[in-house]
Amino acid sequence: MAHDDAVSLHMTSIQPSPALVHQRRVGAARSHERRRVAAVVAAFASATALVLVASTVGGFWQATGATGKARPIFTAIARAYATQCLTESDPTTLCLNGEGYAKPTGGSISLSRVHGMGNLDNYYYLNVMGEVGHQLRVLLEGSDGYHKSWDGYGSVYTGPVHNQKARGSTIVDYAQVQDMQTGEIAYFRFPCGDGAIDAMPQVSTDDLPPALCFDDNGEGYRKPTGGSISLSKINGMGGLKKYYYLNIMGR
Repeated sequence: MAHDDAVSLHMTSIQPSPALVHQRRVGAARSHERRRVAAVVAAFASATALVLVASTVGGFWQATGATGKARPIFTAIARAYATQCLTESDPTTLCLNGEGYAKPTGGSISLSRVHGMGNLDNYYYLNVMGEVGHQLRVLLEGSDGYHKSWDGYGSVYTGPVHNQKARGSTIVDYAQVQDMQTGEIAYFRFPCGDGAIDAMPQVSTDDLPPALCFDDNGEGYRKPTGGSISLSKINGMGGLKKYYYLNIMGR
């Protein structure tokens, strides 16, 4: 091949245009910013989840502050507690003035109560135990309208509950614990009342309309105006005259 026909090859580096370099730098900066924001969001979510877990060990919880007036469910739980106490030889096992352990005779549900210390002395804490693996539902009702609820399996740790120091020296709290699998229910009170039996508001039948009550040894049919629930009562006869029988109808 002739010398003047030879082709000389030279390596030449290709430089990107200034506009392309700028675009790449902007893209890299945006990518870094997205990663930083994602990291901040993840850290916030983790911290929030940690707070929720710390507050709800043992199950889901809800809480509402005191209003100064007991809710209707407070009286219902107080009555159920008093009825439960009648079955106990020592009803004080179902209430706690301070820290301690309570368990109804023959039941599977127990409750322990401890006080907070230091900067947590405005709170008390409950630990509820039941049958292993059974769903437990815990309701707490205060005489001042304060109420909370928790769900858990086998056990429930309530976390902090505002005590008398935070809410007033005269408040009374009741706890209702139900095994959602067996239906077993246990009631507890803090603090104890007179002999652990509540001085509950007395309800006189004089305040009830005739359609909602029966005379002594009376029989008949009762149904609230506008309601769907009715009740019939009959008395036993002969060897069963010390009993009466109810038949309740709904929808």
